[in-house]
Amino acid sequence: MGKNKNLYIIIIVFLLVLITILLMPVIGPTLSTILTTITTITGIFSVFIEMKRSADIAECEFIFNLQKQFDDNKLIQEAYTKLDKAYFESKSDKTNIERREIVAYLTFFEMMCNLIIKSVLKINDVDALYGYPFFIAMNNEKIQNTELVKFRQFYRNIYTVYPKWINYRKSRNYEIPYEENIIK
Repeated sequence: MGKNKNLYIIIIVFLLVLITILLMPVIGPTLSTILTTITTITGIFSVFIEMKRSADIAECEFIFNLQKQFDDNKLIQEAYTKLDKAYFESKSDKTNIERREIVAYLTFFEMMCNLIIKSVLKINDVDALYGYPFFIAMNNEKIQNTELVKFRQFYRNIYTVYPKWINYRKSRNYEIPYEENIIK
């Protein structure tokens, strides 16, 4: 539908220009100026629509590439599998996750939170993909005790975004895994 709208706008602009050229001797310069102005504004609007569309596509591609990095990193996937299993099977935060897996996992989210802080991404754009993976780690008591609290200085971006993400999920009544373990 978006491509059709742009095509219709281009056709309308073309027709307005053609009508202006053909009727110039009859309608005079004032009406001609008005039609030219309308045509220019319509053209600018078309360019703006196309730029917005291109930006939206670029943002989707960026999020897709983030997901690919998440999926393709072996340590992150091992951590995610263990965290997911611990949460889903028993709602327990006891897991046999290794520190190197935790660090790889949290480093991914540290980078993502940096992008949120810099307004490259918005929480509402990444929550559907990453809300659950983020909170099964952040609110996991073992990860808090072995990494997040102990080495807090290495996770500044996470700590900046964490309360905002919690508020986002609460405002929409979304589940927050291990909600009882939220870091204060």
